[in-house]
Amino acid sequence: MSTILVVDDKKDMRESIQKHLEDSGYRILTAASAEAALEVLGREKAEVVVTDMKMPGMNGLELLQKIKEKDNEVQVIVMTAFGTVENAVTAMRGGAYDFVLKPFSMEGLELKIKNCLQVGSLKGENLRLKDELSQFQGKMVGESPAMKQVYDNIRRLSAAKTTILIEGESGTGKELAAQAIHESGPWKDAPFIRVHCAALAQNLLESELFGHEKGAFTGAVQRKQGRFELAQGGTLFLDEISEVAPEIQVKLLRVLQEREFERVGGTQTLKVDLRVITATNKNLKELVEKGVFREDLYYRLNVVSLRMPPLRERPDDIPLLCESFLDRFCRQMGKPSRRLSDMSLKALKGYAWPGNVRELQNLMERAVVFSEKEELEVVPEGNPNDIKAQPALQGDLSQTLDQLEKALILQALQETHGVQNQAAKQLGVSRSALQYKIAKYQLEEYCREKP
Repeated sequence: MSTILVVDDKKDMRESIQKHLEDSGYRILTAASAEAALEVLGREKAEVVVTDMKMPGMNGLELLQKIKEKDNEVQVIVMTAFGTVENAVTAMRGGAYDFVLKPFSMEGLELKIKNCLQVGSLKGENLRLKDELSQFQGKMVGESPAMKQVYDNIRRLSAAKTTILIEGESGTGKELAAQAIHESGPWKDAPFIRVHCAALAQNLLESELFGHEKGAFTGAVQRKQGRFELAQGGTLFLDEISEVAPEIQVKLLRVLQEREFERVGGTQTLKVDLRVITATNKNLKELVEKGVFREDLYYRLNVVSLRMPPLRERPDDIPLLCESFLDRFCRQMGKPSRRLSDMSLKALKGYAWPGNVRELQNLMERAVVFSEKEELEVVPEGNPNDIKAQPALQGDLSQTLDQLEKALILQALQETHGVQNQAAKQLGVSRSALQYKIAKYQLEEYCREKP
């Protein structure tokens, strides 16, 4: 029930408005003066104030100003005599929602109040959406229509404890989306457990997911809880779900269907209550058609899907992303702030970004590493001009080649989440050769396992 405050020094006018609006289902407060109205608003919350313009003491315009200073969300409708339209215009400029000219019909006043309440509701909804957008943008950057759709989907999915499949190319921020779904929902204080399915051998992945009993296999010297147990009551995020072996797919299907499982080497059936979010950069439907991925598991995972748009579909977000990355890396490296030239921004917005946001992030990091000037001239390596993103490389040829080699190895380790086998394959070298280079450039901290 909406609350309306009616302010008029004439008792019969107050009572007439009060009776009509109460019959229409509104809660009505009244005041015989502007001063009394401010006292009422000090202890009561009203969505709309209907006030006369001409009153003894403080007039309607002064009351409007006081109300807006205290709470700009309160909507005000001013009543004024027919011959003082200029006062109504002044009131509108001062922040009034609308005005009515005396004499007026009660139905006409009620219609203005209804419109006023709808505007207030829309403003509240916009503020709520802005708050949610700000919350997501704490880690996810972008204001393009494509990203606003992502934020809206995250908001809708956050309160649903259902299985979610996040699809998108590598580097589009699938893990950030999963974390945003968890952190913006009612279970945000419960665990958020991540598993990168491609980073573990399949025999280790089974134990990692479901846990194992002591003596289940060589090296199992004690019982271990799996990620399903650790995520109890919260969210389990399975990245690169397409890489799971068929025998583990069967066990995942059972957990999703029955919400129960056994540890490796165990006989006790464990119940689990959690939300499962999976992600993939591959087309699972095509893998199903090829017989690589179970069809029944696919439909269990794809109850609800969320698509992360590639960077090439939201080029207007590139300046915001660049600014965010440059600020972060300058702070991390203790360097003064840096900015991109207009030419660089134009080149970046015209690039296809096969590596998506991750590629842009790596490019900005390298630019800051080698930068000496405040304004950076940066062009992506895939640009037709073939200008590299290390404009400030210095030293002799051997030093320059070392710098480039280190940057490429660092990029490969970041893109493969520190998995050396995958990084070596991406770079086209043997694992032992990569390990030698990692030690040479002291990049051990970027490795998932020690060289």
